[in-house]
Amino acid sequence: MNKIDELRVQRIMQLGCVPCAWINIPYIAQECHHLLDGGRRMGDWFTLGLCRGHHQGDWTLEQRQVMQPKYLVAISDGRKAFCRVYPTERELWEWTQERLGLMWPTASKIVPRVA
Repeated sequence: MNKIDELRVQRIMQLGCVPCAWINIPYIAQECHHLLDGGRRMGDWFTLGLCRGHHQGDWTLEQRQVMQPKYLVAISDGRKAFCRVYPTERELWEWTQERLGLMWPTASKIVPRVA
């Protein structure tokens, strides 16, 4: 992990769990979830801070008391189930980037054509 990615991960963890924040229930982010593309991790820049409940389905008693049952769905329950209740991981990632004041990376390995 490079220094910029490391700082970003620190900042997303400070923001708290993204799905919890989406439903206006502040909760600590305990785990860093990597977005996938074709079953492969996209890299440390493409991560979300999640509580254990939204990541692995390991809900605390407090979460079970505070959240409506429909919100007790984790990414580990399957992306289709998760996206029935929450935005896609990509949408949550973009929302996180906006909250951090960051945008999509502009660096590219694609070389422009020379005429």
